[in-house]
Amino acid sequence: MYSSSNHFRESRLTLRHFRNFYNNSIIYYDLGLDEDQREELDEVCNLQVRDFDFESYPRHVRQLTTYGFKVIIAAEMLLEHPAFWMVDTSVHLDSPNCLSKVYEAVNNGTAPDFVMGQVVGKQMAYTYPEMFDYLPFPTKYHDEHQREAVVFYHRSRQSKRILKWLLLCALTEGCIAPRNSFFDWITFRASGYHRYDQSAGTILRSAFIRQNPTQFNYVHDCAKVERGMPDDEPLQNICHY
Repeated sequence: MYSSSNHFRESRLTLRHFRNFYNNSIIYYDLGLDEDQREELDEVCNLQVRDFDFESYPRHVRQLTTYGFKVIIAAEMLLEHPAFWMVDTSVHLDSPNCLSKVYEAVNNGTAPDFVMGQVVGKQMAYTYPEMFDYLPFPTKYHDEHQREAVVFYHRSRQSKRILKWLLLCALTEGCIAPRNSFFDWITFRASGYHRYDQSAGTILRSAFIRQNPTQFNYVHDCAKVERGMPDDEPLQNICHY
């Protein structure tokens, strides 16, 4: 999980949802929280706060709207954990049986490399053209659909391969955030519209993995996305009993 100070109130609700059902370890990346917000996170059991090390990466990564930090966090987590959920403050894991179902699939070898959200539209319409200069994307896949962000990663040969390409893109400003690209649901238009890490991820998964779409059904069983829902009640003794 990750958040900056302006989305911290939303993260309260995400943490409450998760701790209501699960006691799994939570790693919370600080993208710019204030001191009071960090102290409040001490009220959540089995949670570790990590500072995102912006100084170790190119300057454009500090611009959070390029979303390069998401790829870097995923790469760090994949080195440490064979499987993990990665959510922002709008994702609410709210099914008591969901994690058991997913981890059973991990243990018996049937889990997909990635679990992601719903289809958002045609890949070409949601990607700034200059990104294709950096990433392999056969023309036969140009009509495929782009999906929302990945919320679950499973370490495998293919997931490591794709994340390596994604990381190289995230560290290259011209790839992850081409000049004149933008993301804005309200003023959507075909020219210049771009979804950054989601565009890059869909390109690479299309190029390297021909997955069965039914493998992505877990996300609808496990979670819902609810944006713009701040929780004004401070966190206090947020544990799973």
